[in-house]
Amino acid sequence: MHYPGLHAALCAALLFASGGHAAAAVDPARQSAPADGWASQAGGTVGGANAIESQIYTVNNRAQLLAAIQNGGDNRKIIKLVGVLDMSEGQPYASNADQAARGAVRLKSNTTLIGDANAGIVNGHIIVSNVSQIIIRNLKLVNPCDVAPVWDPNDGSSGNWNSAFDAISVTGSTHVWIDHNSFTDAPRTDNFLPVENGKVKQCHDGAVDITNASDYVTVSYNVFGEHNKNNLVGSGDGATADEGKLRVTFSNNVFRDVTSRAPRVRYGQVHLFNNYYAGSTSHPVYATSYYVGVGHAAKILSNNNVFEVAGATACSDVVENFGGTIPGAFKDTGSLLNAKPLGTCGVPATVTWTPPYAFSARPIPLVKANALAQAGGGKLVTTISGTGKVVVDTGPTLACPATGFYFCDDFQNGGSAKWDLKPLPGPNGTFSVVTEAAGSANKVLQYTAATTGGVLALIKDSEMGAVPSGDYFVEARIRPMTNGTTGNKFLFLVTRYVDVNNWYGAGLNVQNATTSTQVEIVKLLNAALNRQRAVRKPIAMDAQFYTVRFEMVGATLTVYLDGENLGSVTDSSFAARGRVGLYTANKSFQIDDVRIGDPRMKPVQLTLAPGTPTWAAEAGDAPLQVQVTAVAADGTPDSFTAESSNAAVATVTLDGAMATIAPVGAGTATVLFRAGSDATMTRSIAVTIAPQFIQPTQVYQLDGVAVPAAMESAAYVDSTLKLVFDKPPVLGNGGTIRVFRQADDALVDVIKLTGETDMLGYPGQDQIRKVNTTPIQIAGNTVTIKLHSNKLDYNTGYYVAIADGVFTGTSLGGVPFRGIGKPGGWAFTTRAAAPSGASVTVDDDGVADFRTVQGALSYAMQNFAKAEPVTIRVMNGAYEELLFLRGKDNVSIVGQSRDGVVIRYTNHNTLNPFTGASQVANAAAAATGGRAVMLVETSDMLVLDTLSIDNTTLRGPTTGQAETLYFNNDGGRLIAKNSAFYSEQDTLNLKGFNWFYRSLVSGNVDFIWGGSRAALFEESEIRTIGDTSSPTSGGYVLQARVINPADKGFVFLNSALTRGPGRGPLKSEVPDGATWLARSPGGTASYDNIAFINTRMDRHVAPAGWAGLGVNSQPAPNPVVPNAVSGWREYGSTDLAGMPLDLSRRVGGYLLRADEVEAGFSTRAQVFSAFGAGEGWNPQP
Repeated sequence: MHYPGLHAALCAALLFASGGHAAAAVDPARQSAPADGWASQAGGTVGGANAIESQIYTVNNRAQLLAAIQNGGDNRKIIKLVGVLDMSEGQPYASNADQAARGAVRLKSNTTLIGDANAGIVNGHIIVSNVSQIIIRNLKLVNPCDVAPVWDPNDGSSGNWNSAFDAISVTGSTHVWIDHNSFTDAPRTDNFLPVENGKVKQCHDGAVDITNASDYVTVSYNVFGEHNKNNLVGSGDGATADEGKLRVTFSNNVFRDVTSRAPRVRYGQVHLFNNYYAGSTSHPVYATSYYVGVGHAAKILSNNNVFEVAGATACSDVVENFGGTIPGAFKDTGSLLNAKPLGTCGVPATVTWTPPYAFSARPIPLVKANALAQAGGGKLVTTISGTGKVVVDTGPTLACPATGFYFCDDFQNGGSAKWDLKPLPGPNGTFSVVTEAAGSANKVLQYTAATTGGVLALIKDSEMGAVPSGDYFVEARIRPMTNGTTGNKFLFLVTRYVDVNNWYGAGLNVQNATTSTQVEIVKLLNAALNRQRAVRKPIAMDAQFYTVRFEMVGATLTVYLDGENLGSVTDSSFAARGRVGLYTANKSFQIDDVRIGDPRMKPVQLTLAPGTPTWAAEAGDAPLQVQVTAVAADGTPDSFTAESSNAAVATVTLDGAMATIAPVGAGTATVLFRAGSDATMTRSIAVTIAPQFIQPTQVYQLDGVAVPAAMESAAYVDSTLKLVFDKPPVLGNGGTIRVFRQADDALVDVIKLTGETDMLGYPGQDQIRKVNTTPIQIAGNTVTIKLHSNKLDYNTGYYVAIADGVFTGTSLGGVPFRGIGKPGGWAFTTRAAAPSGASVTVDDDGVADFRTVQGALSYAMQNFAKAEPVTIRVMNGAYEELLFLRGKDNVSIVGQSRDGVVIRYTNHNTLNPFTGASQVANAAAAATGGRAVMLVETSDMLVLDTLSIDNTTLRGPTTGQAETLYFNNDGGRLIAKNSAFYSEQDTLNLKGFNWFYRSLVSGNVDFIWGGSRAALFEESEIRTIGDTSSPTSGGYVLQARVINPADKGFVFLNSALTRGPGRGPLKSEVPDGATWLARSPGGTASYDNIAFINTRMDRHVAPAGWAGLGVNSQPAPNPVVPNAVSGWREYGSTDLAGMPLDLSRRVGGYLLRADEVEAGFSTRAQVFSAFGAGEGWNPQP
């Protein structure tokens, strides 16, 4: 084959070998990911490229590197590594846990890590976990060698050694660019490893592994050499949350003497182009097994890759089909194997996606030369420099005083002699006394979790002698640390310890998202954990220390966080002093300054509201108001100070207890608050200010592409903004969307790209629903922008402005989109006046009174007496919104058709934690509105008729529970007829009295639950669907938490339990026998009152029916032995064809007799007889 100009092109490739992608004037540390890879999508990957001078760090040792990572938090930063850094600092790792702790380089979001000409890392592992915007460039990395590989006899046909550390591990992260690095096992290559159990005792894991729904990753111009299992994309066939994620590009890399996994892919849309592979099937150490592994549901595109592999004769020698329940696919164009076309590979070629970015598949003769010339660490030249501090900012070193406490341990002596560490079987992590951070003088006790938690430590009996009674407080500073465990991450101070199954605890419940974290008081009684109090607080990992105080006076137990009293509970289960200790299940952490003292000694309090540790705004925006609560140890008001580290970025002024932080100019600053009575008590807010909003001047043809239409004269006050671009836009990294009043250019609303909240309800309402929201949605070419509630007035003109950079990579009416401002002419005037009648109409695009259901609900709450009936008629359409109704009775929401009216939102426990509740309107307060699509409080006789409500959340590790409807009124009534309710976990959360008639409820885990007095599902379909996070699971239909033993609870009359495909990408089916009718929350605080009467059930229902004690580790129900009045009950169940089921196979339930059904369950009136203190209720269709 002849390539014109080949010689010149080859010379050019060599000439620019040191320049990477282009001979650009931009310093490599300031570069963003190039356009020819997945990292360029969805706003692109900029890492720390735009860091200010104070966030540019130059480091040459472990202490400086860790300080640079820690200082500045998540602000954009560039870390320049000079020389070769040994993470072990010359001290061999003593154990796997020691290596996990000391060898970790855990990057924070918005970081560029770049090396100088000879920079590298040995004895370390870079962790990119649950972060975004990461760039790693120009490093020479020695793949870490695990000091304690684990033998797994079940790995393969004859067992294998497994190790724990990757050179770079990307997990749960987005927008990552790994570029111009070198990876090798040398000098400890596999031929130097011992052989045990007949296998090489492999100490190396992956070079770069990309797992756990990571997304938008480019791996380019790297040299991978001398390694066995190189790149894993997707962690397992069962990791269904990876579907739709793992979009990864490998381009222009060299794979030399790599045995396998270059890469091995599950699920991902992976693009391989211009890579050079060199190896031999007979290499004495790293013999080529395969390069590209095509696993479960993989979708791999390959363009112009060059394979030079001695001994390989066919594509199947370098591309291996690993099969899977959903076979993977591999489609190649233009690649060569040993100078011949790659040919067919024995793998399906059914790849249907195409790269959304432009890329250049080089002529084959250039691929090898270009990769060899340009790839690898040390090829880039950076001269970046800055003033970032490379000494870590640590907490105070608090020495234990000679008197004043019953017990104190500050660990400054370097030991833990006052403790019995791991005194009980079970916990298998490791303890060590370490410096708080590299370069710090303060010492702390560190626990590095392994696989099992429990009671980790107890203060020795000999040290507890000064504690006079069971009345005392325990206080400690605790810093949670990231580790790989996935369960509830409890960190508790244990008190009044009797034995391993009986004690009190208080402390932190740490989750991956700070919106889900909380401070708790718990009791372990007879091995059953009862969480007695929980208060939401943002708790970050790998960040600050949190001071937890647990106080006991008689039966009153009180928990404090950072001096703030978070409430008390009353419990008399344990009164004696007992022992004090630590519990986790299962979390790594550091702890310091453990003190036991007289509970009459109170802590100094310094708390901020809002309590979020960061704030982002644009210069000139409205200031942030922070309410400061400062209390001295004697309970009197304390003084405090506040200071900004950079007044050119943000200023802070004080007016009594109110601090005002004003955004002045672009950059970052830290506002530090300090208590007057205790200089060590500080709080801080990291401030990031973007440049001031500038009105774009570009004009466009807006006819037919904007809603409201340009110059519309009767727009709705609850309108959602829409723009239809020429092609799908990409949401940028900065800027805002703003609405101004036409008459005077007054700013009316500001919508940020992330971190938004909204307050649902009407202006002046005593309680509103505050929620975290995602107001900007992109679907194909169309962008929808939901304004904050109640921002537009009737009979008023407005115009919309969108900053340049909010939407990128698109055009509008043929004109490249550069934002829109007042000159752009997207202006409109709202309707003249509000409607006036008690019957209103909602339509998403036709003539109506409102565009949103919430707009109509707020109208009803504001304008009509509590008991006055109001009907809201909803026309067919999709309504993307959250709903709130409070204090208004007799509201009917009537849809045009069940399937045509869909009210939906993606809301879940990570976005809006817990079931939720209303709150007083306060822009500074944290949102408590909860994870349901619709929240109803103190409202009676709500009717939902002929419509669908859909929580579109897919169940997974980053979402969790996701209610569709939370009806929170113990004495109220709800009617749902001819309607449908969709979600996965926790679809319906019900209290009070609820009648579901000829309706559909769909979900998979506890999807009907709550403390309903009586919830009747009559002639309805209860559909279990496939679980997105666990395709083989059938879940549980119910979890009842009925308060009164005689309440009917949840009753199913003449209904059907069916099954259907899951909502996730795999559309998984529910297997036979996989679904349980119910499980219990455990304990005796509520009753498991459920009754199935004449219910048809498909074969997915387990023959044993009820998930009682021990089934999937479930607790015992209450009552343990059910009866006709209380507990799990059943009568007349059949299959879907109406044939009676063999109920003798049921375990744990009570089989009702015909006379018991006739007396209590055969009519609506019987089921609802307890309503109104015995008045009763008999609803009619």
